[in-house]
Amino acid sequence: MAVIPSATEGQLGIGFEARQAQFERAREAFSPSTDKVASADSMPFGNALRDAISAANTDSLAAGRMKEQFAQGLNDDIHGTMIAAQKASIEVKLVSTVRNKIVDAFYDLWRMNM
Repeated sequence: MAVIPSATEGQLGIGFEARQAQFERAREAFSPSTDKVASADSMPFGNALRDAISAANTDSLAAGRMKEQFAQGLNDDIHGTMIAAQKASIEVKLVSTVRNKIVDAFYDLWRMNM
């Protein structure tokens, strides 16, 4: 059976910093206070949503691996395991909430009388 290496604190921080940079780019692209209009190729909402889903999936898989390692006794970092699991849970909830809001907005627009 292959041993899966555990994620270090630095590796977990790298993913957070990358998502923070994505958030900043998306906020700049969609901010109404900017004088320039965001071009279609700068950071469309679809790409931002796809990146968020991908990040949530990656963190969820990493948390699952850490849980398996802890259960097998290969990793004794209960705090890191629980933090990774909670972080993945929060990201999945965030993505599902955004998805639900988008679907609700679509249905509201669909039901509008012109």
